[in-house]
Amino acid sequence: MISERSADNKEITLTIHCEESKEYFDSSREEDRVADLISVSNFETTVKSTLHLNYLIDGKNYPVLALISHAKGITGNSFKVPEITQVSYMPSSYQRTNASLAKEYGKAEKRNKADLVLKALKIVDSSIEEIKTSVVGGIHLEIKRQQGHFLPLSLFGDAIKKVINIVLNLINNNSAILLIDEIENGIHHTVQQAFWTFLFKLSTEFDVQIFATSHSAEMIHAFDKVCLMSAHNQTLGAYFELRLNPRTGNIVGTIHEPDVLDYELKHDKAYRGE
Repeated sequence: MISERSADNKEITLTIHCEESKEYFDSSREEDRVADLISVSNFETTVKSTLHLNYLIDGKNYPVLALISHAKGITGNSFKVPEITQVSYMPSSYQRTNASLAKEYGKAEKRNKADLVLKALKIVDSSIEEIKTSVVGGIHLEIKRQQGHFLPLSLFGDAIKKVINIVLNLINNNSAILLIDEIENGIHHTVQQAFWTFLFKLSTEFDVQIFATSHSAEMIHAFDKVCLMSAHNQTLGAYFELRLNPRTGNIVGTIHEPDVLDYELKHDKAYRGE
């Protein structure tokens, strides 16, 4: 649960909870019976669990997003919520097309923010020199390394595509929420701390709240280092451990303060739901 006050002094609380149920909205409430709701009737016997994100704005509940885990994967459903622009979800195994990223890059260019994409790319690959949009053979992005030629994004690794996708989600969707599954995929451990630092900066600048999952000790360690460095100003991040309670069968979340997490990391304590 995270609480804060908006610019107009409204109390806003974000709650996250998970349950093993296909009932992810209260059908008894008139405001919940909206056309945007995804029917889960096709998953009657295959639903494993549902992750709910809800906003409480001045005492009134607004469902923001439901992620339904089922036998075929994950299905997401967003809801119309006052003052919340957008909720974006990036699965670990899904990549946007080059054409889609090129269109988003064009939006960033119109806002004079495209340089942030190049800065992020230089963090994960210092040899990258330029990025541009090309329309030859269909709209797509091209990247140029030092002393090289412009090449289509499709010829580059998943890490490059993932970084572009994350940064464009941040700079093109102000006052939004971004969910990233297995954020460490493709990000080399030597640049993870610098990458987190850059994400913290963009998250603050564009007012985007990031929820990222990771099982990587290196990625969690890098995250904790950035949290500790920012702690003297304000706490910009929080680490939640999700684990299964063997007695009740429920998934429970435990927050670890940066200094506590640092101790656990240095002394090989359990912190990943072990």
